[in-house]
Amino acid sequence: MAMKFSKCFREFAGLAALATVLLGFASVAHAQIPYAQLVDGTTLPATLVQQLQAVSIRDVGKATPSGKPSLKAVPDAAPVQGKPHVLYMGAEFCPYCAVVRWPLVVALMRFGSFEGLTVTRSSPTDVAANTATLSFVHATYTSRWIDFEAVETSDRMQRPLQKPTPAQLEKIKRFDREPYTKYPGSIPFLDIADRWIMAGSPINPSLLRGLDWFEAVDQLDSGKGPLWEAVLGEADQITRALCGLTHGEPKTACAPLVGGK
Repeated sequence: MAMKFSKCFREFAGLAALATVLLGFASVAHAQIPYAQLVDGTTLPATLVQQLQAVSIRDVGKATPSGKPSLKAVPDAAPVQGKPHVLYMGAEFCPYCAVVRWPLVVALMRFGSFEGLTVTRSSPTDVAANTATLSFVHATYTSRWIDFEAVETSDRMQRPLQKPTPAQLEKIKRFDREPYTKYPGSIPFLDIADRWIMAGSPINPSLLRGLDWFEAVDQLDSGKGPLWEAVLGEADQITRALCGLTHGEPKTACAPLVGGK
């Protein structure tokens, strides 16, 4: 999904310019947590974490493949040394980042666990306004098989949050171009071990229109519907790429995808 008409594009274009400068310098039930209490920055309720974790394993390989690969292979990629490293870069205001975080979280839960995921919504003034999503700002991730780091550059009101490091900006400078994206300056940006790149979103954020976080997770837990199909299908693409780098481990995540389903 192209970012051409969203503020997401302008945000990342600014990061690209910053890269040039810097690199030049060397557990409760749903009913017990009223929706009104889940304001921006609230920790994702344990029940929702548990639901997502259950979905992540139960539904591996069950979504129908879209036939539109979102990850672009890096043809001259160097061999991976140690754990594969995954870098996500986005912003809380960005509706395309908002929708991509759902399959990314589902895929990463297949390899490890999160602590400190918070809820937020995309910008109230951008396209697909107020898309319910998760944020990595205060999150930590633990895994035997992969390393993950995330940068959320701005909050939903476009106030600065986290600043990319020079090393992270180097990746942007390297991959923010054809053939990895037709829209340089796009977020979300996902780099899987410098071997697979995604710039932009393959999922339309309108699939989350009108949903709160409980409703979004319930739809993903339903095992059917357009949101489930899109999110689980994209999670499988990310999972398949990671399984190719972890020698098929863990089996719970990778075995159902063997054979190229």
